[in-house]
Amino acid sequence: MAKGIIVPEEYAGGNFEPGKVLTRADMAVMLARALELEPNESALDFADSDAIKQHRGWIGAAVHSGLINGTPQNLFQPDGVVTRAQAAAVLNRMLDMEAP
Repeated sequence: MAKGIIVPEEYAGGNFEPGKVLTRADMAVMLARALELEPNESALDFADSDAIKQHRGWIGAAVHSGLINGTPQNLFQPDGVVTRAQAAAVLNRMLDMEAP
């Protein structure tokens, strides 16, 4: 939290609540902030891009970097719960990234 990767005020009640499920949008934002990616809203070219209400630049940065992808139906599903498989795939991509 001290590095601004997780901002408690952005969550309901001003609490992060680590025991709650993680959404695809939350994961994308945390990764983009942690890796200090440049916000890139123009990378959001999904059929449901309008459903991404907050942090569009951070989510776009994670998409642009290749860390997180949409579904085969061209959906991002920002409120979808991150599965273990999705989290593992994203972490694997992150570990394969070249340092800036």
